[in-house]
Amino acid sequence: MLSARTRTKMGATVVKQVAKNPGLLKVVPPATSVGWKFAKPLAKRRARKRAERIGETARGIAVTVATYAPQAARAVAYLSPPKQKRSLPRVGVGAVLGTGAVMGAAAVYFLEPQGGREHRQQLAKLVK
Repeated sequence: MLSARTRTKMGATVVKQVAKNPGLLKVVPPATSVGWKFAKPLAKRRARKRAERIGETARGIAVTVATYAPQAARAVAYLSPPKQKRSLPRVGVGAVLGTGAVMGAAAVYFLEPQGGREHRQQLAKLVK
Protein backbone atom coordinates (compact mmCIF):
# COMPACT_ATOMS: atom_id res chain seq x y z
CA MET A 1 0.00 0.00 0.00
CA LEU A 2 1.24 3.46 -0.84
CA SER A 3 1.83 5.94 1.94
CA ALA A 4 0.05 9.29 2.04
CA ARG A 5 3.26 11.07 1.17
CA THR A 6 3.84 8.91 -1.91
CA ARG A 7 0.25 9.39 -3.03
CA THR A 8 0.62 13.13 -2.56
CA LYS A 9 3.77 13.14 -4.65
CA MET A 10 2.06 11.13 -7.35
CA GLY A 11 -0.93 13.45 -7.25
CA ALA A 12 1.32 16.48 -7.50
CA THR A 13 3.08 14.93 -10.48
CA VAL A 14 -0.27 14.33 -12.15
CA VAL A 15 -1.33 17.90 -11.39
CA LYS A 16 1.86 19.24 -12.97
CA GLN A 17 1.38 17.15 -16.07
CA VAL A 18 -2.27 18.18 -16.41
CA ALA A 19 -1.35 21.82 -15.88
CA LYS A 20 1.19 21.56 -18.70
CA ASN A 21 -1.12 19.59 -20.99
CA PRO A 22 -4.82 20.31 -20.27
CA GLY A 23 -5.83 18.03 -23.13
CA LEU A 24 -4.81 15.01 -21.02
CA LEU A 25 -8.00 15.35 -18.98
CA LYS A 26 -10.00 14.10 -21.96
CA VAL A 27 -7.76 11.05 -22.40
CA VAL A 28 -7.23 10.11 -18.73
CA PRO A 29 -9.83 7.93 -17.02
CA PRO A 30 -12.18 9.62 -14.54
CA ALA A 31 -10.50 7.96 -11.55
CA THR A 32 -7.57 10.34 -11.83
CA SER A 33 -9.89 13.30 -11.33
CA VAL A 34 -10.14 12.19 -7.71
CA GLY A 35 -6.35 12.55 -7.45
CA TRP A 36 -6.69 15.99 -8.94
CA LYS A 37 -9.24 16.99 -6.28
CA PHE A 38 -6.89 15.93 -3.49
CA ALA A 39 -3.63 17.09 -5.02
CA LYS A 40 -4.75 20.58 -6.00
CA PRO A 41 -5.43 21.87 -2.45
CA LEU A 42 -2.21 20.30 -1.22
CA ALA A 43 -0.21 21.92 -3.98
CA LYS A 44 -1.84 25.27 -3.26
CA ARG A 45 -1.14 24.98 0.46
CA ARG A 46 2.50 24.10 -0.14
CA ALA A 47 2.92 26.98 -2.57
CA ARG A 48 1.29 29.39 -0.10
CA LYS A 49 3.54 28.24 2.76
CA ARG A 50 6.61 28.50 0.56
CA ALA A 51 5.63 32.03 -0.47
CA GLU A 52 5.14 33.00 3.17
CA ARG A 53 8.56 31.64 4.14
CA ILE A 54 10.20 33.42 1.23
CA GLY A 55 8.41 36.65 2.21
CA GLU A 56 9.57 36.37 5.82
CA THR A 57 13.13 35.69 4.71
CA ALA A 58 13.12 38.63 2.30
CA ARG A 59 11.72 40.91 5.01
CA GLY A 60 14.45 39.80 7.42
CA ILE A 61 17.14 40.38 4.82
CA ALA A 62 15.76 43.84 4.03
CA VAL A 63 15.75 44.85 7.70
CA THR A 64 19.29 43.57 8.18
CA VAL A 65 20.57 45.37 5.10
CA ALA A 66 18.83 48.61 6.06
CA THR A 67 20.27 48.42 9.56
CA TYR A 68 23.85 47.44 8.91
CA ALA A 69 24.63 48.62 5.36
CA PRO A 70 25.75 52.19 6.30
CA GLN A 71 28.02 50.91 9.06
CA ALA A 72 29.49 48.23 6.83
CA ALA A 73 30.06 50.72 4.02
CA ARG A 74 31.90 53.07 6.37
CA ALA A 75 33.96 50.19 7.71
CA VAL A 76 35.00 49.21 4.22
CA ALA A 77 35.67 52.89 3.46
CA TYR A 78 33.28 53.09 0.54
CA LEU A 79 31.31 55.80 2.32
CA SER A 80 33.25 58.42 4.24
CA PRO A 81 31.67 59.93 7.35
CA PRO A 82 30.03 63.34 6.83
CA LYS A 83 32.48 66.21 7.04
CA GLN A 84 32.03 68.88 9.68
CA LYS A 85 31.43 72.39 8.48
CA ARG A 86 34.52 74.53 8.65
CA SER A 87 33.79 77.80 10.41
CA LEU A 88 37.39 78.95 10.84
CA PRO A 89 37.76 80.75 7.47
CA ARG A 90 34.55 82.70 8.06
CA VAL A 91 35.71 83.77 11.51
CA GLY A 92 39.12 84.66 10.10
CA VAL A 93 37.63 86.81 7.35
CA GLY A 94 35.42 88.56 9.91
CA ALA A 95 38.38 89.21 12.18
CA VAL A 96 40.44 90.67 9.33
CA LEU A 97 37.60 92.93 8.24
CA GLY A 98 36.88 94.00 11.82
CA THR A 99 40.57 94.74 12.48
CA GLY A 100 40.80 96.76 9.26
CA ALA A 101 37.73 98.79 10.19
CA VAL A 102 39.09 99.55 13.69
CA MET A 103 42.51 100.54 12.28
CA GLY A 104 40.89 102.80 9.70
CA ALA A 105 38.72 104.49 12.32
CA ALA A 106 41.76 105.01 14.61
CA ALA A 107 43.77 106.50 11.74
CA VAL A 108 41.01 108.97 10.91
CA TYR A 109 40.58 109.83 14.59
CA PHE A 110 44.27 110.52 15.24
CA LEU A 111 45.35 111.86 11.85
CA GLU A 112 42.51 114.20 10.94
CA PRO A 113 43.75 117.71 10.13
CA GLN A 114 41.59 119.73 12.55
CA GLY A 115 41.47 117.71 15.80
CA GLY A 116 44.04 114.97 15.36
CA ARG A 117 46.79 116.78 17.33
CA GLU A 118 44.51 117.22 20.37
CA HIS A 119 43.47 113.57 20.25
CA ARG A 120 47.08 112.40 20.12
CA GLN A 121 47.98 114.61 23.12
CA GLN A 122 45.09 113.21 25.15
CA LEU A 123 46.21 109.67 24.33
CA ALA A 124 49.79 110.50 25.31
CA LYS A 125 48.57 111.80 28.73
CA LEU A 126 46.61 108.59 29.30
CA VAL A 127 49.59 106.38 28.44
CA LYS A 128 52.07 108.26 30.70
